[in-house]
Amino acid sequence: MATKRGMKTHSWDTKIVKKDGNEMTRNFQIQIPVLAAVGRYTIEVVLPKNSTHPLKQSGQIIVLFNAWNKDDEVYLAEEDLRNEYVLNDDGVVYAGWSRRLRGPNPARWNFGQFEPNILDCVLYLLENDRRIKKKPLKSLYMRSSAVWVSRILSAMINSQDDDGVLVGNWSGKYEDGNSPTFWNGSVKILQEYYDKKEPVKYGQCWVFSGVLTTALRAIGIPARSVTTYDSAHDTDNTMTIDKFIDEEGESVEDLNSDSIWNFHVWNDIWTKRDDLPGNKYDGWQAVDATPQEESSQRYQMGPAPLTAVKDGEVYAGFDAGFVFSEVNADVVTWVVKKDKNDEYIIQKTAKQLKNRVGSYISTKMVGGSQREDVTHLYKYDEGTREERKAFETAFSFGQGAKDWAGHLNVEEEGEDLVLELSTKEEDLRVGKPITCVMNVKNKSKESVTVNLTGVISSIRYTGDVWSLVKKEKFENVEIGGGRTVVKEIKLEPDEYIENLTDLNCLKFISIAKVLENKKFYVDETKFQLFNQDSIQIKFNKSPLQVGEETEVEVSFTNPLPIRLSYIKISIEGAGLAYLDTKTYRKSLHYDKTQTAKFKFTPRKPGKRTLLVDVDTTQVKDFKAAADVEVLPLKDSGI
Repeated sequence: MATKRGMKTHSWDTKIVKKDGNEMTRNFQIQIPVLAAVGRYTIEVVLPKNSTHPLKQSGQIIVLFNAWNKDDEVYLAEEDLRNEYVLNDDGVVYAGWSRRLRGPNPARWNFGQFEPNILDCVLYLLENDRRIKKKPLKSLYMRSSAVWVSRILSAMINSQDDDGVLVGNWSGKYEDGNSPTFWNGSVKILQEYYDKKEPVKYGQCWVFSGVLTTALRAIGIPARSVTTYDSAHDTDNTMTIDKFIDEEGESVEDLNSDSIWNFHVWNDIWTKRDDLPGNKYDGWQAVDATPQEESSQRYQMGPAPLTAVKDGEVYAGFDAGFVFSEVNADVVTWVVKKDKNDEYIIQKTAKQLKNRVGSYISTKMVGGSQREDVTHLYKYDEGTREERKAFETAFSFGQGAKDWAGHLNVEEEGEDLVLELSTKEEDLRVGKPITCVMNVKNKSKESVTVNLTGVISSIRYTGDVWSLVKKEKFENVEIGGGRTVVKEIKLEPDEYIENLTDLNCLKFISIAKVLENKKFYVDETKFQLFNQDSIQIKFNKSPLQVGEETEVEVSFTNPLPIRLSYIKISIEGAGLAYLDTKTYRKSLHYDKTQTAKFKFTPRKPGKRTLLVDVDTTQVKDFKAAADVEVLPLKDSGI
């Protein structure tokens, strides 16, 4: 039996609330202090010696955090917030890129925190965290804190250093497991881990976030999945995303370890911060289970107070500096050279971009499926005095402050040539032609001659190059003073489809060389292709009924001018259907259809959502969802 913390005292108590004369029938109320550690407890009843029953009988209860109790550190005053961030077992995890925040449809996710073995799995994670083996009494005491529990779960959801739930894999090779794009929810992942006690393969950031949301809500901590577009990965705690070139303009790859991801998904939890001074840091805190960088020798992150992140107070909470760099780092190009000891030293700042990181920070709106923008909770508006002050505060505590501070905040020199990159098409779909456009503007009064090169590569959403797609040159291009020249590179589907990797991301780089003065100008942009609508979902009846088996037919039609092989069609839905997959080894040609039929028995009434995923060897992540009404169990009165 799961129950919630309630009393404001430090001690447990029981009282009889009902008794039946001289019979041995008593109803007891167990009063649980609000500071009780969450987890399993054994309740033991001791009977009189003259009883015909055994002298002792025991049972078990599970204590959870309580967002309904105003004295609990996770208390949420509004009922709609509790319903969303604790009770809602269905949600949205945003992906895409900064120009298309959701793609054609938002990515639905089955959190499923009330499904069988989910809470048991979360308790197993807390009970087997390696910290409890080193300091069991302290660890048990700390389990009264949502801050501590969320930090433990951020470490245990990934398998990086403690055989936790999920193996991260960004290689594009998933033959011995499932592609990260396969998953539509957390339930099967946590159930499989609890059953086998072995890490599940594979996940990337949105999967880690979805699973962590499930675990946090299951234990009673208000939580949500949060997506940041153009999210920075600062590997050296400088609060800047650093690109290094030498005096000849060549990239110094030995130093280039920072990156900007198309998007990154982590979590917010709601709790007080009694471990920090005052009450400024109460409220939303960022936590992250994706294994990026170590914190205290473990792959864990947070909870970092959003108020600290916003003000650049990187010393507050856990890992606030890392979160700050993800959402508000400056992108800096440094010119370096080697000294007499063959070590690189900074010569100057070539370029400092102050608004390229941390766009459109998004979560699901309370009570609906629309996007809510929460950027204002993480950062001030770009370019404002408050935002610059926050950056300067954060930078002063970073690793680069001592040696690099004098090189920052340098005004950029005016450029005679300006590159602007884009795609002609707004709705970018796999299987359709793509037109990459280079606008080259000559801001000077003199005519110039330019050699232009455009390079298009497929990339992972983390920014790492996967494969060269196309390279095209335009030589001796004349651009008059104050004039603009437009050049296009056309991509046909057969040129790029087989070069795509996870999430179908591409990078477009343009390099312009002015022949008169030998100057180089470089710019780049990223974009993502979304899969075409190609899935039809048909229930055999509507509405459905709790406890009555039903059937759904899922049809996938190949929308691409290539043959697709090894078709995997999967369904699942919170309170509706457990994960079920059918695999077809026969290849599917263009415009041909593969149909799969699934039987399932709805378990919960109300509006429910069936999630469908189709993966193939060549292209993955075809998604669809269908809402359906489920009636209560007949004559149940529910």
